[in-house]
Amino acid sequence: MLKIYDYLDEILAIRQIGQASRHIALRYYASDLMQRLGAADDPQSRSEAVYRTMKICHAAGIPLDKNFRRVYVYSGSTMESDWMLSSLASFLFLLNGDPEEPFVAKAQLSMILKMKDAIAEVP
Repeated sequence: MLKIYDYLDEILAIRQIGQASRHIALRYYASDLMQRLGAADDPQSRSEAVYRTMKICHAAGIPLDKNFRRVYVYSGSTMESDWMLSSLASFLFLLNGDPEEPFVAKAQLSMILKMKDAIAEVP
């Protein structure tokens, strides 16, 4: 027996996901996040944290091009690379910073405690 399959629902669902991913704003500079934490903004450690964050997103199937963009900024007399991050990427970036940096460790602990409290409130 033949079954009629309507692809319209599937096409609409794919279109909605695509439209939602187009509206992801890259609002945060990785260097600004490090400065807000009061951490030393070493370009090497910043890049390492961004790459660890990218690995997480890649493994989870989160599109990298929608959440990360390399940019170049002029700082003093040199041009340095930086990263524009989405909200999700910035959160993961802070979680993947150098835990030996006291300000990064405090941010990580703060986020974990907030998540713990949010999970405890779920019935």
